[in-house]
Amino acid sequence: MLSPRNGREAVSVWGLTPEKSLTVITITPFNFFTFEAEELHNTTEMYYELSKGEKKIARACIDKALEAEFYEGLERFEAILQDWRKGKFASNKEAYHQLYKAVDRKDNAISKRYDKLGGSRWLITVAAVLHDGYISENDIKDFSDQTKALINGLIKNWKNE
Repeated sequence: MLSPRNGREAVSVWGLTPEKSLTVITITPFNFFTFEAEELHNTTEMYYELSKGEKKIARACIDKALEAEFYEGLERFEAILQDWRKGKFASNKEAYHQLYKAVDRKDNAISKRYDKLGGSRWLITVAAVLHDGYISENDIKDFSDQTKALINGLIKNWKNE
């Protein structure tokens, strides 16, 4: 992997798409390449060296997205409780199980994305939460042009799949 801070002209980034297929992106001053690397499908990490300032931006984006995911979960749980109060379930047991499944699914989704999230996965996580709508383009505006290009390249690739 070439780092943008080492003076070389090309940068390669790899990581998993939301569908768990591996994508490799290479950026040069003249071209932008993406391809899938099937032989590396068991890899779960992505590495791109963020500057200290970009790490703060990434952390803020991740924190905002996590709060949005908590809110989304709570809204879903409230809807289930409202349906229970309106008598839309055949029994309290059915309502309880629906609520439990909703909490369990959301907890698993949050855990999968954010647990053990080290700095090497911040960039792909920012791209994923932008892709999923938990943050906006405005939240990533302070990243370097190269970092924004990588984020947008990942999102473009995911949308083309």
